[in-house]
Amino acid sequence: MSPLSYHTELKYVYQKLIVVLECIGNGVQTQYGSFYEEKPTAAFAILNFNTGYKFYWNSNILQAKIGIENIWNTNYTTYADWNKIPRMGRNVFLNLGFRV
Repeated sequence: MSPLSYHTELKYVYQKLIVVLECIGNGVQTQYGSFYEEKPTAAFAILNFNTGYKFYWNSNILQAKIGIENIWNTNYTTYADWNKIPRMGRNVFLNLGFRV
């Protein structure tokens, strides 16, 4: 059974700029099926940050976004992960999107 989970974010938007700070987490999983060799899952919280900017060119939009996921490089697994394989650690990304 899924433990308590949460997802919260602070978002700042000013004209073409957007800044987002996000926290995602789960509580401790206490209800599991030991008959199926399931094991309890520890609580975790991860912090993400990203910022983006929209460039307007005629009727087209170019959006650039850069960010970092799992800032603290937390080692975690969710209740649904097979064999408790850990999720991805710290990740830095750059996205470019073009809309016609």
